[in-house]
Amino acid sequence: FNPNPPPNLNQVLVTDAQSRYFVVLGSFDNRDNAFSFYNNLTQRGISGARIVAPGNNNSRYRVTYNDFTSREEARTQGKIFGKRHNLDLWVLKY
Repeated sequence: FNPNPPPNLNQVLVTDAQSRYFVVLGSFDNRDNAFSFYNNLTQRGISGARIVAPGNNNSRYRVTYNDFTSREEARTQGKIFGKRHNLDLWVLKY
């Protein structure tokens, strides 16, 4: 458990809606849990992870894998990523 903010937090934290599709790997009420999950992913060598901050009537932090211009592309890439890393995931438009 490593709840420290990532050193590159300004680059990985998404705070404004971008009208993009994110592949969500985990959703957390607690910021520390989101940071810990993100840190665990990067320690496992998984790049492209980002953290979508609460907003738009949502109180959860979402740890995501990349973002895409279309829902279909996000689903396709998400399935590949999920199988490779044995993770359940879903797609969020934000």
